Amino acid sequence: MQTISLASAFPTDSGDARPISISRALGKVVVTVRGDVDADLAQILHRVLVDLVDGLGSLDVILDLRHADRIDPIGVDTVVDITERAARRGATLTVSDPYGKVRRDPTEDDPWRSTRGSSN
Repeated sequence: MQTISLASAFPTDSGDARPISISRALGKVVVTVRGDVDADLAQILHRVLVDLVDGLGSLDVILDLRHADRIDPIGVDTVVDITERAARRGATLTVSDPYGKVRRDPTEDDPWRSTRGSSN
């Protein structure tokens, strides 16, 4: 498996562990995320996934969240947006191990509701 570290583009304060890494496995592109997917990391993740789906034409992308600690609502929006973008291109985005990681917005009555298209 070939791994491409994004160390220079996405430095962290936590030493060697980078928040996003990209690898290939069985003909699929695997994007592994570590730590909290907050607004800042969601923005970086969005750019990386857009580049993979639109720029490189990757047809099968796996978003590996097993090392992610929590995902803010903006991170969920990122996943939804890229899933829709990939589908329009005939590609797939598969999310691996998201369970128990979505962070509830304490101001929302429905913790699973996406912020996309919200008039609030």
